[in-house]
Amino acid sequence: MTAKTVPVDTFDLVIFGGTGDLALRKLLPGLFRRYADGQIPEDSRIIGVARDKQSDADYRAKVSQALAAVVRGDASLPARLEPFLQKLGYHALDATLDAGWQAFADELLTHGDRIRVFYLSTSPSLFVDICNRLKVHGLNVGKSRVVIEKPIGKNSASAAVINDAVGSAFSESQIFRIDHYLG
Repeated sequence: MTAKTVPVDTFDLVIFGGTGDLALRKLLPGLFRRYADGQIPEDSRIIGVARDKQSDADYRAKVSQALAAVVRGDASLPARLEPFLQKLGYHALDATLDAGWQAFADELLTHGDRIRVFYLSTSPSLFVDICNRLKVHGLNVGKSRVVIEKPIGKNSASAAVINDAVGSAFSESQIFRIDHYLG
């Protein structure tokens, strides 16, 4: 049986916690493999968001280092690395503060109504702040989606607070809850 690559529409993927362990060890290597297999359209963007102040070039260098083991394992991948890295951008934001959010929203919205996926690769304690700010800045509309990982909260009560806040910012059809990587 032959593997089939399913094409997808152009998108922006925003990874909150873009400098964290999950992003660097799992999400970005997985995205790189999807790109190398031709599944990510050339005009799609992947934007890392975290509190650290750094340039796009600094972020790309960090991701390149994280992808070194992936690239070494397959002779066909080195040629795809630089084009993938050029899809990456970085935005410094603190999810708990209002500063910088309008500029971030303006940057995203310059590309029109494309699919925008907000992947919350952060502590669940930040989900409410992030989703509230996405809503306030109009980033929860159109083809936007949000991905949150289980476990959501520390107990039933905190999970209810988080789910209510996410649900007030995004419709249920826009919310994707996934199990945290168990590997």
